[in-house]
Amino acid sequence: MKRIVTLLVASFLLSGCLQPDPRTVEGIQNGQTYVKYFGDDAPAGAQTLPEYLVIRYSKNIGERQVFLNGSKVGDKFEYASNLMRLRLTDVKDFLRQGDNSMLIEPLNLARATNLKFRFDSQGPVVQPSSACVFGDSGCSAGNGMVSVKLEAYDASDIASISLNDTPATKVDGQWVVETSYNPPNDIFTIVARDENGMEETTRYLKDGANISDVFKLKLGESALDGMKPLINDKMKNIRLDAKALSDVGLDNVLYAMDAGVAHVYIRLLDIRIGQGNLNSFTFDKSVSNRIGLDMHMQPTIDHTPDNGTVSGDKDQVGTYAKVQIITTCKPRDWYESKARNLEFGFCVTDWGFAELLIESMDVTGDVDLRLADGQFNVDLLDSVDITMHDTKALASADNSLTGRLISSLAASLKDSGILKSAMRALIGGVLDNNLKQIRIGMNFKNDDGDNFDLVTFAKTVTTDANSMYMAYDGSLAVREAPDNVVRSLGSYYIDEPLGDYLGGNSNLQVNVNSNLINQGLNTLYSIGMTHLTLTFADTKVHFGPDKVGSDYGKDGDRKMELVPAGPGTIRFYGSTTNQAAIDYRNAKMRVFDKKDGEWEQVFYADVDISAGVLMRASDNVFKMTINQTPNIIVNDLEQTGSLIHLGGLKLKVPDNVLKEIILGGLNLIYPFLSETELSIDIPNVDIEGSPVIGKVTTDDFSTSSGHLKFTMGVNAEARE
Repeated sequence: MKRIVTLLVASFLLSGCLQPDPRTVEGIQNGQTYVKYFGDDAPAGAQTLPEYLVIRYSKNIGERQVFLNGSKVGDKFEYASNLMRLRLTDVKDFLRQGDNSMLIEPLNLARATNLKFRFDSQGPVVQPSSACVFGDSGCSAGNGMVSVKLEAYDASDIASISLNDTPATKVDGQWVVETSYNPPNDIFTIVARDENGMEETTRYLKDGANISDVFKLKLGESALDGMKPLINDKMKNIRLDAKALSDVGLDNVLYAMDAGVAHVYIRLLDIRIGQGNLNSFTFDKSVSNRIGLDMHMQPTIDHTPDNGTVSGDKDQVGTYAKVQIITTCKPRDWYESKARNLEFGFCVTDWGFAELLIESMDVTGDVDLRLADGQFNVDLLDSVDITMHDTKALASADNSLTGRLISSLAASLKDSGILKSAMRALIGGVLDNNLKQIRIGMNFKNDDGDNFDLVTFAKTVTTDANSMYMAYDGSLAVREAPDNVVRSLGSYYIDEPLGDYLGGNSNLQVNVNSNLINQGLNTLYSIGMTHLTLTFADTKVHFGPDKVGSDYGKDGDRKMELVPAGPGTIRFYGSTTNQAAIDYRNAKMRVFDKKDGEWEQVFYADVDISAGVLMRASDNVFKMTINQTPNIIVNDLEQTGSLIHLGGLKLKVPDNVLKEIILGGLNLIYPFLSETELSIDIPNVDIEGSPVIGKVTTDDFSTSSGHLKFTMGVNAEARE
């Protein structure tokens, strides 16, 4: 604070010592209100924003520092010998609804100019500040209803507001409305109109509601090729005992073959794979959802293929299978209705088992990929060729008579339906189980145990000649919200489809629904993780409401709390830019001093906070640049104690002076902060212990549709 005051005093003192450069500003008038852009139809008596801002000076000294609401716009001007000119529609992304500030050469203390004007080109912005549902403690809402308080902002007077077609009324200066808590499609729609007839529609998604197309991805064959070394590494030394087979749904009874007099049914008991190799995974050009599979199972030790002997034991060979067998006179149509439930009835021989070592095995052919209730189902077509090389049956004295008989024939029956049925079930089930992992599922938790889940479900999967496409639904759901956090109505929602992929040659393309980000901000708010307390004595930040109580700190310590009135919202500017803004409305800033063992409030402010970011992709990172100083609008300010202590003298700072110091200090220091850049590395696909990693690169990134779209490359590289 002393530094800011010193700089402001220095500015005042030095202003009389420097020779000013004669300069005039034309177009925008200080203190004027403008409605709509130049060329638009404005209401009667209103003035549109001028087409140009012109600054005239005695000579051209090159590009000047100019900031519009904290964003650098000096490079947007056209420069001539004695003037600089800005087409105001060229900086429309940086104009704010309401108060605007144009700061010209802020570091030149003798010539600094600050133009302040109001601008209105859209209807009111409305944000729910609190909500209570029937049954909440102290809530007056009716059965099945929600009572909502609304904060509205506009450069002009507000004429009307409605929530889901129910008009809001103003009570003691506060807009309030009561409506059903079960809106159509889980969307609350707010429509607001101002005195100039401009209307704005804002939508909020109900807490925990499902988001359709939360993200979708396009996966090319080359991306799968790049992942093959990692997949193969995970297919080494696979062990599936009876419990593991049951867990992945491979313990069902299967129809194996017609043995003439009897029919044979089997059930897998134990499967072991030495080394599995995925040779190729291709997409059929003529049939959607059909994938060409080429796999090879081989021993983990050296071997000579097709020499009539088997190298290795059951823990080393390409495939070891233990299969339970039953023979019965019941035909296949009976099996379809009864055998799955083990209802065999009469004409049944005893259960036996066969054990077979398969040195190596090839699996080639087509599989169909389907989704059922969000889960994958892989169907190996009858045309899939399963070729077993060099097999050997194991004898066991405790086997049944039928089991010993079939075991003795198992090696010679390697091409029969018995083992092929088992292998077809095994491969299909393993693929089912692994494909189920292509989903997002996360749980976030704070120190107090409050937590929320991110749950997604695959909705559709399709293929074409070159790629596989998947779409997911999902939501962020709060498991249990703390009682000391004000309920929100929901999260800011944009009603726009995800749209097409960015295109290009990247083998992985992903579209992420920005509504998920806002639902995440709402969820973070709902569990108290956006409530911050800073304790000055130890310079620690504490997350959560009421985190620093009277038992914390000593007399003379100070703390500051930032308590948002609701969740933050992120908005993407439009179709021609990758810029976004994050806003918090009516956040409470409170400063406390500790006295006689208790925290006493000495300062209170109600503020709106807005920060702008520019996002882009470069090499293998996302880059976000702070292109706009956090804008703070002070809605209310109250000093309940003394902020400055000089010995035994305690002083209050006048509110208007305090506001100007805060805002002036931000304007003064912003030029030194405007080039701040944050880089976020994209993690590679890395499996612990694997000799290879999936190297991820980011090729492009866009938010122009209102959602996040990016293209990536995934390629396997040897671990360094």
